[in-house]
Amino acid sequence: MSNVANPRAPRATLRNTISLAALIAAAALAGCNKPAPQALANAAPPDGALPPIAATATLVDAPAAEALPAAPPPPVARVATRSQGYAFADRAYAMSNAFSAAPPDYTYDYDGVRPWVWRSRDDAERVVEPVPGGQRVYYYEAGSATPFFIQDPSYGYGFANGALVTVYDHSGRQLPYDEVAARRDWAGRYLARSHALYDASRQQQRQAIAEPNWRARRGAMDAQRAAWQAQQQQDPDWRAYHDQYGQAEEAHWQAEREQRLAWAARVDQMNNDQARAQREWAEAQQAGRPGQLPGGPPMGPPPGGPRYAQQPGPQGFAPQGPAPQQPAFGRPPGAPPPVAAAPGASPAEQAAAARAAQEHAALLATQQKQQAEAQAAAAAQQRQVALAQQRAAQQHAQLVAQQQAAAAAQQRQAALAQGQTAAAAQARAKMIAEQQAAAAAKQRQTALAQQQAAAAAQARAKLVAQQQAAAAAQQRQAALAQTQAAAAQQHAKLVAEQQAAAAAKQRQAAVAQAQSAAAQQHAKLVAQQQAAAAAAQQRQAQLQAAQQVQARAHINAQAQAAAAAQMQAAQQHQAAVAAQQHAAAQAQAAAAKAAAAQERAKQGAARAPKHEPSNAAPAKQN
Repeated sequence: MSNVANPRAPRATLRNTISLAALIAAAALAGCNKPAPQALANAAPPDGALPPIAATATLVDAPAAEALPAAPPPPVARVATRSQGYAFADRAYAMSNAFSAAPPDYTYDYDGVRPWVWRSRDDAERVVEPVPGGQRVYYYEAGSATPFFIQDPSYGYGFANGALVTVYDHSGRQLPYDEVAARRDWAGRYLARSHALYDASRQQQRQAIAEPNWRARRGAMDAQRAAWQAQQQQDPDWRAYHDQYGQAEEAHWQAEREQRLAWAARVDQMNNDQARAQREWAEAQQAGRPGQLPGGPPMGPPPGGPRYAQQPGPQGFAPQGPAPQQPAFGRPPGAPPPVAAAPGASPAEQAAAARAAQEHAALLATQQKQQAEAQAAAAAQQRQVALAQQRAAQQHAQLVAQQQAAAAAQQRQAALAQGQTAAAAQARAKMIAEQQAAAAAKQRQTALAQQQAAAAAQARAKLVAQQQAAAAAQQRQAALAQTQAAAAQQHAKLVAEQQAAAAAKQRQAAVAQAQSAAAQQHAKLVAQQQAAAAAAQQRQAQLQAAQQVQARAHINAQAQAAAAAQMQAAQQHQAAVAAQQHAAAQAQAAAAKAAAAQERAKQGAARAPKHEPSNAAPAKQN
């Protein structure tokens, strides 16, 4: 890496200082801190800055750290004190505070990502690219392609001569050195990308940023700057460093901050944000006063460059050869380099080196203070001269300024038109390529959709066939179940009928047995009657009538008993089934026939002639 000019040397030319001071003074004459319309209209943009445009553009995230290509991890170095470890964050904050609320100067296309670029008048640079979860910011010293500080949504990385010196967390707290070494992999990937981004920012075609994108993201950048300012006030080591070196850093960035605030006010006025424009214009007026910076205490340069001793990296990695010589951070030209203890020095030597470093830092602070005071006095004198000149030739200066502004505006418009024409051509080519890619993707999606539709139709047909087969099987099972149920019911009915028939048969058998017994009893009775009748023929005639009466009474009683038994059996039969009633009716008919036959027999017996007994005794004669 080549040597660079002293980044802390005065970088504002007399012409820039006088013109800007005159612009601020003219605005102050308007009174009440309200921006003069003509003064705002004459606020020139920073060199190379393109005014934001009203178009919208989609912001594509850059790859996260783990998605970046692998790169060699940097060596690890250390500063002498923890306070000096805050030099990197302090300088980065100072650069951000100088660029303040001004929009990016331009953007460019880098592999589909559109980083934002701010470039100071001394050629220092800040690059911001969107990443998942926030943004990644790279801070470059003037003329250096290697950043001294890189910040992602979670950590900040401080570098010196390509070595990783310190790491901060999201709030700005300095991490222990064991955690610093653990983050060398991501630091190496960030350094490799930072070189590519820096080269592209100088070589790629510059394009104006989309104003809606800047308006949407500027709040996040302001919030991060405010969070680091709060941490600077809370951390005693950071505060001590800033108190020692802040004044020189303020003087270094003062002119840049003035111009950026004025330009931000003009841009916001063009975008009809009058409240923000008035606030930024008031800050620009205050920034033009020596020794004062709005928005909190300023941040300062490092203490003559942090002293560090390089350490071997993991897996045997170590810096090859001596580190390239650079001017110490914030050291005036010709100032002696800081004194550091040699490796392996005794405690006394280390203490002596530390005292020497402190003395050198005190001397440097005094020189920087004197330089800042001289610069402030010169700036005040220059502003007085400019004010006098303006009052003496105000009309001429205004006319010249208007002519220059018109010429510059014409040049910017011509350059913008050329850039927009080329950008439009690139956009059209890109859009055609994207449309072709979209058409090819759509064809692939259509073919895939057709395949998926055919597969879905086959699956649906198969499913319908399966459902139909299952429904037919269910119907067969239901019919079989119904048949089985009907058969079971028929079988149960048949069994019941068989059981009823058997019961009726049993009852009929019982009735038949009763009838048979009654018939046998009747036959026996008939036989007895016949026998009795035969015997009665042998008895005396006078006894025959009595015997016949007794026999008839006996027969009637027996017939009545048999009829009562038959009636009871018939009632039981009627209660059981209709078949028993029929059988009982038959039995009653049979009984009636038997009774009729008996009656006829009785009547026949009654009609038979009566015979006198043969052994009757002869009448006794007197």
